[in-house]
Amino acid sequence: MKSCPNKAIYKTDEGIVLIDESKCMGCQYCEWACPYGALTLDKDKGIMTKCTLCYDYLAEGREPACVAACPMRVLEVGDLDELERKYGKHDNIFPLPPVHHTNPSIIIKKHPSAGKSKGWKIINKEEV
Repeated sequence: MKSCPNKAIYKTDEGIVLIDESKCMGCQYCEWACPYGALTLDKDKGIMTKCTLCYDYLAEGREPACVAACPMRVLEVGDLDELERKYGKHDNIFPLPPVHHTNPSIIIKKHPSAGKSKGWKIINKEEV
């Protein structure tokens, strides 16, 4: 958000990061700075885009499409404090950036059998 010269990127009270299309000039500074690789230039519109967590669905009381469609039912959306009580705080999980850099509004639980990473290779015992 800090890399945007037009302050077009903002975080809602719910923790969702959105782009104000009326302020975005498509300079791609945010794409270069984003540690998650979440932003993409829409070449037709000339502005940056990213997942909105189906913010419009949430406003209607519906689940985001990814949560509703997940065949393993491993995705959940809700109040961050409630999710932290249920699942614990966000862990540092390779290859994502350390949480103290990004202060994410997301919880990702590492698979219990996941091994330690070696460089950029992730070792998962189930895949060996």
